[in-house]
This record gives sequence, C-alpha cells and structure tokens, in this order.
Amino acid sequence: MRCLVIDHEDSFTWNLVEYITQISGSAPIVVPHHQHTWAEIEALYVFDAIVLSPGPGTVTNPQDWQVSRAALAQQARPVLGVCLGMQGLAHHYGAQIQPAPEPYHGRNSVVV
Repeated sequence: MRCLVIDHEDSFTWNLVEYITQISGSAPIVVPHHQHTWAEIEALYVFDAIVLSPGPGTVTNPQDWQVSRAALAQQARPVLGVCLGMQGLAHHYGAQIQPAPEPYHGRNSVVV
C-alpha cells in the first residue's frame, strides 16, 4: 500500500512518515499542503491511502486546508487524520471545531 502524506507544516509529520515507513516497508509520498492542487497531486502520484498531518493552521481557513478539503471530498481512498488532520475529518463530516482554551502539545484528553 502506497501512502500519501499531506504535510501541514508540523514537525510531527516526520514522525508519522517514519512510522508509516516502518509499518508498510516503503516511505510515503510527502507533499506540502501548499505545493500543488488536489488535481495535480492525483495526476503526479500513485497512492492508495491518505494521511492528513498535524499543523498550526485551522480547517476553516482555506489557505491552511484547501488541498486536504479536496482530498476528503474524493472519497475513493482511506484517510487518517492526526491533530489538524483529525479536526479536518471531523469538520468534513459535520462537527463543529472550536479552539482549545489554551494550546498544549502532548496532553492526554478524553474524546467523546
């Protein structure tokens, strides 16, 4: 299985790349979210699954989320979202996304 990682400019993306490489046996394709349109990505690369990485942006800002929004709309491949990516998945399927009271990296939280 070949994986595409849409990089939203967070250093943890490279941890995900390493995990994917270890598990799948091949390095994923990593594309910065602002480098190509979704149509260009689909024309340039062959992949079976998509990972939407963490990042400092917000899913309601088109500059931060435009390519990933298009990736979610395609519905042809499995998608995993991490942090910002998971917020984007939730937002895509109708959840309301709100800022946390204070930013904090690495805190365990109950998700309901």
